[in-house]
Amino acid sequence: MLNQHTFMNFLNPSFLFFIFVLLSWGHSANAQQEVKTIWGEEIKLGKKERYLDVVGADREAFYTTKDLYGTSDVFLLEKYRLDSMSQVFSREISLPEIDGEVMSFEKLSFVNDQFYLFTSVYNKVSQTIGAYCIPMNKEGDWLDIPRELDRFESRRWNSGEFEIQWSNDSSLFMVYRKLPYQKKNNEEFNFRVYTRDFIPVWDKQLELPYGAGTFEITQYLLDHRGNVFLLSGSDPEKSTSDSNWKKARKKEYVVFSYHWQEKKLRQFDVNLRESWVMSVACHLTPKGDLCIGGFYSKDQYFTIAGSFFITMNGETREVLSSGLKAFDKDLLQQFMSDRKAEQGNELPDFYFDHLLLREDGSALMVAEQYYISERVTSDPTTGRQVVSYYYNYLDILVLKVQSDGQIDWAARIPKDQSTTGDKGAYSSYALFDTHDKVYFLFNDHPDNLEIWKNNPGDDYKSFTNNKRSVATLVTLDGNGAQIREALFSQKDAETVLRPGLYYQTASGECVIYGQDRKSYRFGRLEF
Repeated sequence: MLNQHTFMNFLNPSFLFFIFVLLSWGHSANAQQEVKTIWGEEIKLGKKERYLDVVGADREAFYTTKDLYGTSDVFLLEKYRLDSMSQVFSREISLPEIDGEVMSFEKLSFVNDQFYLFTSVYNKVSQTIGAYCIPMNKEGDWLDIPRELDRFESRRWNSGEFEIQWSNDSSLFMVYRKLPYQKKNNEEFNFRVYTRDFIPVWDKQLELPYGAGTFEITQYLLDHRGNVFLLSGSDPEKSTSDSNWKKARKKEYVVFSYHWQEKKLRQFDVNLRESWVMSVACHLTPKGDLCIGGFYSKDQYFTIAGSFFITMNGETREVLSSGLKAFDKDLLQQFMSDRKAEQGNELPDFYFDHLLLREDGSALMVAEQYYISERVTSDPTTGRQVVSYYYNYLDILVLKVQSDGQIDWAARIPKDQSTTGDKGAYSSYALFDTHDKVYFLFNDHPDNLEIWKNNPGDDYKSFTNNKRSVATLVTLDGNGAQIREALFSQKDAETVLRPGLYYQTASGECVIYGQDRKSYRFGRLEF
């Protein structure tokens, strides 16, 4: 029985507020978030339409392109409303001719509320390739004549290639091309940097200190000052006596930086003592510093034992902070048996997908377990052997790392996808980043949600059949806590999620894509 003193304390406003906050916290910690999917109309794919891609968005709409089979001088530009996800227009864009030669579509960029259409032209007479850009408004109309950006000699069988890269603030863009392969020569690249108004900033041909054929640039980055950063994976020269080189990963990772005003190429070796660097990704911060993250192993055989993270001053190229951290037993036990974790086994077949930077200098590192397996069967009548390839996309690993490389937390997102005959088109995941939360969306077996709720340590059932798929959304908060929920089923949505095609607008709108045979539709996630 309450005495008067206890009763009066219970009625105290401060005490009541404390109880309210406590109850509210408990409710929010266990509540499911309300996430809606707003689907647009179903659209039929034309017979010649292929390779749909989302290329940009403004506050009211997003834009896509489609290639037309058999042509390189015509493409479709399409516009969709973000509120209703309905199609506004589908316009066929025909590229102009240059000196009687037909242009070929290369890339469409949406920057500063307009399009930049990059094209190429091969001239048979002069045996040259010209790189052009055409400014274009949001309706697909030309805003200016084609601007020539680069021209180089080319024979079709050994033509070289060029690509486009925008700076981290989209004020500059770079046209870069790898020069044609020449045996016993070092790799050579040509770089040209322009402003958005096509004013040249600098032009330089660089020779990198590696032989042709053993060198691969995996990332090209351009900062707002016009400086270039290149991430390379270089394979050492392969000895004919080394029969195991194909089984092991021997890449040496290098970051090259070229500051055009000082006209000097510098090299930074990404290596670790007594460990093998297995995968690396780079990202520029808004102020132009370079962040380098990756995974390492004690051996070379496609396993990972820990992570590392390096921050470099983008202007002085001084290392500001660095560190590495081995995966602890608690993390390993999420992916393997206690006995294997005690033995210090490494995580196999993980591929580095995303490096997401945070304002405080920390980062999220996201990797997915992936491998291809094969099954050989024999036809009992003819005896002919048939090889079936299975595309296995399994668990997702998320690490929160500080600028000194220490791991704040690690999260395993259980996932099991194994399909054949589709090259994994409906597997893997879409990722949306809102800085305080990260969302993972993927196709799943319908029974896995109950396993997650009741027996999370059990084996998860494999997604193999589109007709019985459920699109599952996993939300990670800033501390690595997870919410897992079924977003929609193939039966209810009458479409199957294609996780590889998604887009997040500058305002945080999340656009997804679903396809069912020759029909597709876009959807918007509303949090």
